[in-house]
Amino acid sequence: MLTDGFAAYETWDLTMPVVPPHSRLYNLSPVGFGTPMVECLTSYFSRLAQAHCLSPGVLNQHELMPHGAGARNMFSVKTNGRARCYTSGINGKETVAGNFVSVLGSLTARRDLKYLTMIPWKTLLPSKFLMRNVAAWCPDCLIAWEESGKTVYAPLLWTLEAVKFCPYHRRPLRLTCPHCKLPQGLLGHQSRVGFCARCRRSLASDSGKDDSERYSVLRQETPEWEIWVANQVARLIEVGFHNPPLLTREQMSELIRIASGLVGLTKLAQILGVSATAVHGWQVGAVQPTFVLYLRVARVLNVPLADLLTGRVMLATIHSLCLVGVPHWRNVWGWRRSAFNNKDAARQMKAALTEVPPPSLMAFAKRHGYSHGILRKYLPDQCRAIQQRYREHYAASIEQRQAAKIEEFRRIAHQLHEDGVDLCSNRILTRMVVPHSLKYAIAREVLAEIRREIANRKPTIKTRSKGR
Repeated sequence: MLTDGFAAYETWDLTMPVVPPHSRLYNLSPVGFGTPMVECLTSYFSRLAQAHCLSPGVLNQHELMPHGAGARNMFSVKTNGRARCYTSGINGKETVAGNFVSVLGSLTARRDLKYLTMIPWKTLLPSKFLMRNVAAWCPDCLIAWEESGKTVYAPLLWTLEAVKFCPYHRRPLRLTCPHCKLPQGLLGHQSRVGFCARCRRSLASDSGKDDSERYSVLRQETPEWEIWVANQVARLIEVGFHNPPLLTREQMSELIRIASGLVGLTKLAQILGVSATAVHGWQVGAVQPTFVLYLRVARVLNVPLADLLTGRVMLATIHSLCLVGVPHWRNVWGWRRSAFNNKDAARQMKAALTEVPPPSLMAFAKRHGYSHGILRKYLPDQCRAIQQRYREHYAASIEQRQAAKIEEFRRIAHQLHEDGVDLCSNRILTRMVVPHSLKYAIAREVLAEIRREIANRKPTIKTRSKGR
């Protein structure tokens, strides 16, 4: 009877379940994983900080930097196309991106963060002209995500320098805030994704003119070309999730040999916008094309970019080159030389010589967008005049500040003497408004002079009254 009664109950499995190890940070899932609009690593890091109710700067200082990733200057913004900023490398393919993926992957227990960067294409793509220095975004995408209640983020697609248009809304990407008209960093010290790091207002707006050309390394071409580029790059990002085999130098050499055989090496170089020496270097496998040139090669060969970079182009199918819709390559070197007007620059420098306080040559050049070399080459006398005036002003200001500190030191010393306190340099220096702001050697000399003044004073003789 007892056995039959226990048989009516179910059997419990008392084996302890296998619990995976806890991660130090939240195991946050990237937005758009496996799609062409996958989130970039800087956007993921910013959302991870927000999930912990921290700013990206605090999370970087307390979690990433102790483990060898991150840097104090990674929130800086460089608008100069020639210089690469630290933050742009986080979404790229070099050591900075590798360190971020490794450390952030360990902290979140995720092993798929490399797909939020260009690391899957590391051995194939040179770094030149690959990543942007400043943030770019599509206002229509941000508005649609906000209205539908979806997560606002920055796709990896927007961080590539070659992508100028949104492939879905077929419109140019913005590079400046519609409110304060300033460029945005790829990662803000305290800002959130989708909001301006300076004025804190939403970027999901299209009001105001966008000065995107000023902060781009490559010029914007025709809309048809830019939309084709955006679609090709989006497809390439999606293919990267499958870890395909990459184009070898031997395959690239054979493709260039066939293309140059159809139109000639010199003509092919003119079409691609490079020198014949560069094309010959690709053909012999000595160098690799940059990302923007891979796009032009794919368009000329009339093959998808993803097929080209994964080595799936059938050589037997290439019988002619397609030149329809390929714009004339004006910006292969990635830097536009602005016209220098001697008269305007001379007039501006003349006005600078009357400013109070006088600006330095560096401040003047930065304000008006000139390079030091150009100014020194064409207007050397004005440059020397600005530099001399600034040096004199700087020296005079230093002397004035030091004289004020000495006067403060003397005043404190005399006050201490009247209060019957023994005089010593350190005792006086600690009582200054900015303690020890006067050099110790100067303080000793001034104190010696004060002691001589006190010693040379005639003692005051007090006379007694007659009534005593």
